[in-house]
Amino acid sequence: MSIHGQMKKKNYFDDYPPFDAENPTIETHAYVHHGMGKKGHASGMLICLLLSILSFALPSQINSLFDIEIDSEDASETPLVGLMVNETWLVVVVDFESDPLEENQKQTFGTLLEEQSRLYFSESVGSSINIDIDVYDKIIRSEYPLEYYGKDGENGRDYGDSTQFMPAELSEYVVKKLEIDDWSKYDLNDDQVVDRLLIVHSTLAQEQGGGSSNRIWSHFTTFQDPINVDGYSVEHYTMSSIRHGINGIGTILHEMMHQLGAYDLYPVHDSGYSGSWKGIGIWDIMASGNWNGGGDEPSLPTGPTMESIGQEATLDLALEWPLNSQSPCIGPAFDIQSRSEGGARVKIQIGAEEFVWLEKRSAEGFDASLPGEGILVLLEDKTAGDAQYNAMNTDQKRPYLRVIEADGNEEQLQGINDGVLADLFQPGDTFGELGIQIRNHDGILVPWHINVTISDEVWRIEIYSMDCSAPLGINLPDYGLTILADDVFPIEIIDYQSSVTCTGTLNGTDGRNLVFSTNPEDSYEVEGRFSGNGVIDSIATFSGLLICNGYAFDILTTVTTVGTIPLENGIIFRQEIDSVEITTITIPYNGDGSGDGTFSVDLRGPITRIGTVNSPLMINNGNGTIILEVNPSGLLQPNMFVFGEIQLTAFNGEVWTIELELQAESESKFPILDDQSKIIGIFFVICSLWFAASYLGESKKIEITEEIQPNEEDQYEFD
Repeated sequence: MSIHGQMKKKNYFDDYPPFDAENPTIETHAYVHHGMGKKGHASGMLICLLLSILSFALPSQINSLFDIEIDSEDASETPLVGLMVNETWLVVVVDFESDPLEENQKQTFGTLLEEQSRLYFSESVGSSINIDIDVYDKIIRSEYPLEYYGKDGENGRDYGDSTQFMPAELSEYVVKKLEIDDWSKYDLNDDQVVDRLLIVHSTLAQEQGGGSSNRIWSHFTTFQDPINVDGYSVEHYTMSSIRHGINGIGTILHEMMHQLGAYDLYPVHDSGYSGSWKGIGIWDIMASGNWNGGGDEPSLPTGPTMESIGQEATLDLALEWPLNSQSPCIGPAFDIQSRSEGGARVKIQIGAEEFVWLEKRSAEGFDASLPGEGILVLLEDKTAGDAQYNAMNTDQKRPYLRVIEADGNEEQLQGINDGVLADLFQPGDTFGELGIQIRNHDGILVPWHINVTISDEVWRIEIYSMDCSAPLGINLPDYGLTILADDVFPIEIIDYQSSVTCTGTLNGTDGRNLVFSTNPEDSYEVEGRFSGNGVIDSIATFSGLLICNGYAFDILTTVTTVGTIPLENGIIFRQEIDSVEITTITIPYNGDGSGDGTFSVDLRGPITRIGTVNSPLMINNGNGTIILEVNPSGLLQPNMFVFGEIQLTAFNGEVWTIELELQAESESKFPILDDQSKIIGIFFVICSLWFAASYLGESKKIEITEEIQPNEEDQYEFD
């Protein structure tokens, strides 16, 4: 409305008075100030001053807030989801301009994959598993030619001339092209993460042969950065060839098993292993069994692999008998069917993280290409291998999983074959403490044995123990002991209920004896003393009995004598590196002993993308230097962290680890710009000065009171 009449100015910050329509006045005072009271300015000045002091006093803590951690060892990834009773897989077909696909090929592949995957996983579990294959309705054309993604380079297969894994770039391109209404179908545990994604391309995979190094190797991997799609996170994928569906489904199922949580059970191609060992070979799809029958008859997953995808052992035995039981002790006995017929996966614990598995296998179902029928016995050691880098079965000297070969010749372990009928135990065979011996990684013989029998064509497992349960346990160095010439052999007593006395002698293949007795200063430690010093850089095998409180432990172990031993694991090496230029880092060797030695040196983890190291490492008189060269190759930014490991491996296979934490710094002409704590500190100093100036300016107040006679023609509108 319009208001006419006399007006007075009122204080700007006061509340407006009630409006009087008959005598409309507005009273106002004007202050010259900066919009804030003296108390506000004083408080702001003090707060900024305090924050400035903290920024300069705590530079490390402040700068750490701006650190960028790339592939941190501690980075948490969403756990993979194991096999579910009901599964839905998103399958996307990609073709190349040089290898186009027709719509009918996509549909044929989807139908075949759904049929075969349902049959395979149902037979593996021994009960019905439903898998729906949801093939994306469009064939996606790749952005670049095949060679762009599949070319091998100095950094590995499918890296080309880059430091990046190129198929991941193709997969990211594919995911961002997808137009999907309901991603929840592929999130099997409702955590907003896509659990099943298979990308198949139109060309032959590199592992299918043909001599080309420009093809894509079938694989499973995680994206460096998760891709967000409609509220869901795509963190990993499997890639293989549609030609595997036509020429054998084994490799596709092998790679999808990784997405369920399974490990490779052979030395993977980038592990640095150059020997002939094939892990457990034909007996598991995660070894070479995916190629059985040309890929049409991939072998079933063994018990340990089933456990890795969330399917526990069907029979988990604890072979213990009451103390003072009369020997020999009788254990469980049960019939056993073939795995292809739903037979048991039997697990027996023999150490803190060691297990014996047994299952009956026969040339039926998906196992049709196996060489015959019998009991497959496996020894699993979860302390071996490296699950983080999918390097579980890279060293037959310290395998994660190996076959206890029924013929006892260990030809598969030596890489002579990848599995034969003679590996399987037959009726009348015995293994454990009798027959084919089984020992844990300490070299201690298991205290039970198993007889394989048959009656009316039904196979049967019968378990016995010669001395029943031990009254205590002993712990020896894993896979033998590496020592200096004048060291002793330690044994730890565990699981004891009373005082312990141990004595015994082990005889060595080098002519020495190892005599054990209880440590007089600690009755729960046993020390073994050698009859003489060993030869430097030699390995001797020692065997015999250790008697503890009347119970005999059968021991077979090795002793490696060296001139120097790296310090215990747990060492962390930290250093700043240039974010642009090559940095050469020298790390002094740190170890016990003043003798000579040779170690192979390897890098593990993200550091391998930008680092190289000298190998072998030669130690002379206890001294040596590890030289690490870091070439950023455009991958680093200031304050970025790079993590990894340096592994020193002795000739006997023992490994020592140095943890690496490298942080990129800048060679900027203005170094202060790369120090966030200083920038923040200066900012708050400026703020405090501004508040101080404003505070001092508050003392002057100008009050203006005046009568304003508005022109009658003027109008003042209030909405």
